[in-house]
Amino acid sequence: MAARDRLVFAAGVIGLWGFFVVMAVLTPTQLDDWYEVAWHHHHGFTLAGVLEFARYNYFNYNPRPGETFLLLVNGPRIVHVLITPIFELALLFVVHLLARGRWPRADRTTLAELAIAQVLIWLVIPIPGPMYFYRPYTTNYLFASCVQLGLFVPFRIELARPAGPPRWWLAPVLLAWGIAGGMTNEHTGPAAIVVAFGVAGLAWRRRRLRGWMVTAAVGLVVGYLLLYFAPGQTKRYAGLATDISPLKTIRDHGLYGCLRIVGSVVTEAQIGLAAVTALVLIALRRARTAGRTLAGLDGETIAAMVVALGFAAMIAVTIFASPIIEDRVLFASCLLVTVILVAATTIAWQEPRTRRLMIGIAGGMLAFYAVGFVVVYRQLAAESADRIAALDRAGPDDVVEVEPTAFPHRDLWSYGEDLQYAYMREFVAHRVFGVRGLELVPRPVGAQPNPPERPEVAVVFEPPIDARAARPGWPLWQAIPTQWPWVVREIRETLAELDAVPGHRLHEIDVTAVPATPGMPAGKPVYLVRWIDGAFTRIDARTRADDRGWPFLVFAASDLPRPPTEAWLSACGETRPVELQHTGDELRIPIVYQCSGNHTIYVCDAEACWLAGRYW
Repeated sequence: MAARDRLVFAAGVIGLWGFFVVMAVLTPTQLDDWYEVAWHHHHGFTLAGVLEFARYNYFNYNPRPGETFLLLVNGPRIVHVLITPIFELALLFVVHLLARGRWPRADRTTLAELAIAQVLIWLVIPIPGPMYFYRPYTTNYLFASCVQLGLFVPFRIELARPAGPPRWWLAPVLLAWGIAGGMTNEHTGPAAIVVAFGVAGLAWRRRRLRGWMVTAAVGLVVGYLLLYFAPGQTKRYAGLATDISPLKTIRDHGLYGCLRIVGSVVTEAQIGLAAVTALVLIALRRARTAGRTLAGLDGETIAAMVVALGFAAMIAVTIFASPIIEDRVLFASCLLVTVILVAATTIAWQEPRTRRLMIGIAGGMLAFYAVGFVVVYRQLAAESADRIAALDRAGPDDVVEVEPTAFPHRDLWSYGEDLQYAYMREFVAHRVFGVRGLELVPRPVGAQPNPPERPEVAVVFEPPIDARAARPGWPLWQAIPTQWPWVVREIRETLAELDAVPGHRLHEIDVTAVPATPGMPAGKPVYLVRWIDGAFTRIDARTRADDRGWPFLVFAASDLPRPPTEAWLSACGETRPVELQHTGDELRIPIVYQCSGNHTIYVCDAEACWLAGRYW
């Protein structure tokens, strides 16, 4: 029987791994994947190229290790197939270990427990399809949580078992692991540090403190400091992070906004919470009817659940200071809620009929998710292959037309249509495939029309030189993006190449826009981005709504070199002045729709105008 149990366990685990392998094969290239694909096109897939990418990101863009993993899994498909399923399977075992406090046994009971845990993960986390099968989310959040939460497995095992000999060899291992865990995500690191030192303190009070617990906690601190103070944090999106004060962000969210963040975690977890609560109540009722008493949770399990709840709450509170509130940043908190629910299922597990019910439900839900994911991603893989084939066939002067996806919206199953964004169509067309344009035909209602402005670039060297003659193949000559974050990225990635003219120093790069309609003030350049001696200038307008729900664009008055004097709207074949509202240190422009196309906002000072924002 033991041998048969081991075979069943092995078959089940291999089957789940095989499912993840199939999904890795089917995973399409979408949105942020294209930046890594473009890197490979220009640098090749080599160890030197990967190290250069990691160095560039740390000093200039996204310093998280997940971004380097994203480069790896966007290389040859075999890399993705080999790496990603291992992390996805490892995450399941991490959740199981944290909930149960013991190493899994190779038997059918443990296999059933793992199936229940996997279903609860997919029930509780937001958008499980994109979190597992959209590579940018998978590497930056799923891989990250696997590494960071995995660090706490030795803590959980050590405190749950009888005291044993100290394992000093773990100290350097967990120091390195802690550094990696601290660098995973900005919004989870502080909570992980508090939990690590808190659990180490608890172990000290119980006379169970181990040296590796201290080194793991110290490693988290070191890793988080390396992440938080990485030069790339101050340069990412042209220094956007340094423009946003955490306290101001919390004030902007307000009490209601902060409560909504906490409520979002509860909302994501509500089905899992309801299901586990119902199963526990059913088990208790059936046991009482049969005259039996179910054993409660042991003290270590209760302590682990309390720690997980506190961990999840602290991460949610950290999100209060984040300007980006999306489902992906809720992933870690929801995963910790899953740990609590998996631990709670041990009560229902004791009652035989409820155990069978739980296993049956888990098996059905596992099949439902697996079949659903395969069906959706098989379609997405076919669509992606057709699009790539059309782009590969096209010539440099062609505008490639592709059909919209059958799954246009981000939901439980998939990310949605990535080519709905005009800047992404530009990037894929120009930087990846070298064609003149890429269009969705027919264009979905919610898709962004192509920006009507014509961008231009001018470069100044000291002493002066003809920049186009010096660097005729520079990518920015060929395709200038029309949104400032992507212009900044293009410039930053090619600065070293451009600033390599012997005897000349790169002094200034001006990216201007030629408005699509006449009527702008005469004699004033219209800037999109300026780079002067290493410093970027741009306007970052964001969409908000007032207390009555009316939308407006808002940006900091300090974004402009000189006080603003006027604002203009270019839309529907005409340019007309619009109201520029001063509210403290911010400037507001009401959003008014004139037609169904692009609406471009310009703000002018005494000497120049700036493309401040766009809506449609």
